[in-house]
Amino acid sequence: MKTLDIVIYTGIIVWSLIEYYYLRFRRSGNGDQKVTDKIGLQRLWIIACFTRINPVLISILIKLPISNIIEFRYFGLAVFIGGVLLRALAIRNLGNFFTMDLTIKKDHQLITNGVYRYVRHPSYTAMLIGLIGIGLALNNWLSLLIGPLVFFLAFERRIADEERGLIGKFGNEYIQYQKRTKKWIPFIY
Repeated sequence: MKTLDIVIYTGIIVWSLIEYYYLRFRRSGNGDQKVTDKIGLQRLWIIACFTRINPVLISILIKLPISNIIEFRYFGLAVFIGGVLLRALAIRNLGNFFTMDLTIKKDHQLITNGVYRYVRHPSYTAMLIGLIGIGLALNNWLSLLIGPLVFFLAFERRIADEERGLIGKFGNEYIQYQKRTKKWIPFIY
């Protein structure tokens, strides 16, 4: 096994452990209002694990290289790390309002500064960037397509539930925020 592969696999494991920490310790509390999540946290966790592990398995079983240039894989690793760091920044920006289950805290405030100034769901965008980075780092077309696509479709549905809860809490303030920011990609979508 090559050193670069070990670094990529270790990065995926570390990212998964960080996400597991959030799952265990960043949940709604007593008195918080849970927002109906049609997919459910357990299914989303399975999807998130699938989208991190499946690209690795695909790249081992099916060889569909994107590039023959080794630096391309390092670029992918940088994109992956950038996605993980952006997610950490988005979570830090939300502070105590970040939970893995869809929750409106008792003292919830609408955060529209920091990375939330540019996109409404930067932690999901960051996860998508991380998954794209994994596919690029693994240098496999199927890994690049399947993980991000499955993640995007599942979390697009979750965003609809999340935004319904935020509109319920903040009303016109959130609707105005929706009008001036994009959901996933700044200035685009």
